[in-house]
Amino acid sequence: MPKQIAAVIVASISLLLLASCANSPSSSVADTSFPYTILSPDVRPESYRRVLIAPVNFGKPSRKYLRDYEDRVDSFVRERLEQSGFSLVSSALFQDSWDEAVRRFGSPFNPTTGAMNERRFATVLQSVFEALRERQAIDAVLFTDLLQREITYSGGIGKRMARWDGVSRNLDTTGTGTGVPNDFNWAVPVDAVTLLVNMFDIDLRALFQGAGGIEVTQSLRLKGTPKFVRRKDVLANRRHIEEGVSLALHPLIEMPGYPGPTQPYAIDVQASPAQ
Repeated sequence: MPKQIAAVIVASISLLLLASCANSPSSSVADTSFPYTILSPDVRPESYRRVLIAPVNFGKPSRKYLRDYEDRVDSFVRERLEQSGFSLVSSALFQDSWDEAVRRFGSPFNPTTGAMNERRFATVLQSVFEALRERQAIDAVLFTDLLQREITYSGGIGKRMARWDGVSRNLDTTGTGTGVPNDFNWAVPVDAVTLLVNMFDIDLRALFQGAGGIEVTQSLRLKGTPKFVRRKDVLANRRHIEEGVSLALHPLIEMPGYPGPTQPYAIDVQASPAQ
């Protein structure tokens, strides 16, 4: 089982990295939408009513500057789930089992190097789910990871825009100056944040994965030599968070006007004969 979980972790990370290749400058938000995966039409509140939002990431912890906003984003996720008929279970059940498993097997994360031991993570996660299964209190676990992405701006003068993971955001500037020089390098990577969601049933079977962009976390500082710096108001825009959450949860919770293409159910893909 730990090997299987580790494989899911690697696959999730690899899929996100592959999807990021489509986030190069584009004139269409639809082109950047994350290719969600959902097991079957049965993944709905009637089948998985009791959901727990995990207090840890499905992978490495979020970047330090994003961790202060995890609870805020989770509150939006929780609201959407409850509005759609899911019943939310306290994350304390997960945290208690996680702490006990870490005492037994050691932490999967090295805070000094930032490295993650995937096999140990899988072992700890398996132990947590076994404990949760014994409690018979939940039907599914939802992981909500805030991931830092690297994006670029495109467009002409005065119309610079970034598009990634289903969203578009205008250029944000700060300070006063003489403006942006004509030879400014717009290809320089800029930090942005995306919400990645992974849902598993109590037997650790993958049910759903989705992602949605939220906002660019750097502004272009015009004072002196223009350069991108960390914004002071990271994740302060409610509308941006709501949009990112809606994208990340689609089609688990259908988003009106979803910009991306419809993906086949994973169970149908697995059942399809090789071409």
